[in-house]
This record gives sequence, C-alpha cells and structure tokens, in this order.
Amino acid sequence: PEDAPQVRAALARYRAAAASRDRSWTCFFLARTLGKLGDREAIGLLRASLDEDPTEASFGIPDPPNVFLHNAMTPCYRAAAADALGRIGAKEAASSLLAAVADFENAMEVRQAAADALRRIADPATLPQLQKLAADYPEIATGRTLREACAAIESK
Repeated sequence: PEDAPQVRAALARYRAAAASRDRSWTCFFLARTLGKLGDREAIGLLRASLDEDPTEASFGIPDPPNVFLHNAMTPCYRAAAADALGRIGAKEAASSLLAAVADFENAMEVRQAAADALRRIADPATLPQLQKLAADYPEIATGRTLREACAAIESK
C-alpha cells in the first residue's frame, strides 16, 4: 500500500517519544493500521515494539487489590503490534510473540493479542512451545487461545 511507508515512519517517530497518553494512542492506531494494511515491511518495527519497548509492568503496578492493573499509559499499543503481526501472518515474528505470551511483565492485553496472533499464524514450528505454554497457562482466556492455536496447527 502506498501509505504504508508514512505510517511506518510515524510509528517509529512516536515510539521514540517519551511515554504519554498521546504517544500510546498514536502508536496503538498506527500499529493497527499497519496490520490492517498487511504491511510486511512493518514486521521488524512491530517486533521491535514487543521486543524492545518497556513492558507495561515496568511502569509499576498498584498495590493490591489492583494487581491486574498497571501504571503504564493506555491503550497498550504493544497489544496492537502483536495483533498486527498476526494479521500480517508474520511467521518470522513467532519468537517475539511466544516471548510476549510467556512474559507476565506484559499486560494481559498484550499476552492475549500475542496468543491470538500465534493462532492466526498457525506455524507448525511453534507447536511444541505452544503446547508447553497452553498446558498450565494461568489466565483462562489466553490459555484457551493458546489451545486454539495448537488445534489450528494440528488441523493443518
């Protein structure tokens, strides 16, 4: 798509900015746009959002009883990056997505989006790791999505 280079450049620019609500919202919509455009040239940039940008828990977690929340700016644009990788069908991003699901420093939204991206990609090479994660994943919805990813691969 002809607009994709401009969207990629904007995402790179906003990712480099200081944390703020505007940054989070802008990165969220730009990552979603790249996924909807199916822009394969954005895979590296989207992976970098998962691999290099701070986890949501790194901004701090409120005292109980709010242990499922985080002090990071919302929305969780890294979840949009994971979703975009799944929409693009980026098999080469499987290691980043698996790492995102396994890291509980990531917000639940990020882990769920990464699991769903793995389901969409359904790369047979990820099956052993998916099965291991799915076996005793502590979050019901994400665990179910991981099992669905395994089933999608097994039915190929």
